[in-house]
Amino acid sequence: MNRIILALALCAWCFAAEAATYCLNSDGTLANSSLQPCIGVPGPAGPAGPTGAQGPAGPQGPAGGAISAVQTYSSGPEMVPQIVTNTTVNGGWTSIYSIQITNLNPQDVVILTGQYEATNDLGINVGLVSVLVRSTVGPNEWQTGAIVSPAAGGDFGSVSNDHHRAVYIPGIDTGANGTVYYNLLSSSQSTGTNGPIQIMQGYGNLRAVVLKH
Repeated sequence: MNRIILALALCAWCFAAEAATYCLNSDGTLANSSLQPCIGVPGPAGPAGPTGAQGPAGPQGPAGGAISAVQTYSSGPEMVPQIVTNTTVNGGWTSIYSIQITNLNPQDVVILTGQYEATNDLGINVGLVSVLVRSTVGPNEWQTGAIVSPAAGGDFGSVSNDHHRAVYIPGIDTGANGTVYYNLLSSSQSTGTNGPIQIMQGYGNLRAVVLKH
């Protein structure tokens, strides 16, 4: 019996009895006579665990560059009062507006918006299409220029509710270098007439915003 008490005294642990835990004195006797459950005092917090390893690096983002300046340009008034209707498919083009921009580099972004108003008083329908072209030659060039916005348009009637319309054409261009011209050109086509389509004066223009990189 003495050996059991001595072992309990050396361990100074708690034991379980009747579904409750009771504390022992150093001599192996109960710590209280009422046999109330022993309420232990929390010990100090343990040391923090080691820091986890760093995760792998994320994928590299796309290459880019900060915008160093924003430049704005606007064309002058309409270059012509009318365009002649062509009687052949893919006939000639006429420049309505042009903007000259200098000191471009291939990383610059050029945002273009163009609008003009036209009137068809010919009495018959024609096909009216427009295009935005970048040229290094001049404001009237369309045969060797780079297309910024492909030709778009359609049937242009002559009846009272369709003989006048506003034509809008936007575009975005990159890759230009040095001095270039951005030209808004239009073409009217019909197999029945070569009469003119009127370009209304003072109702439109071509504008450009250049994001310099």
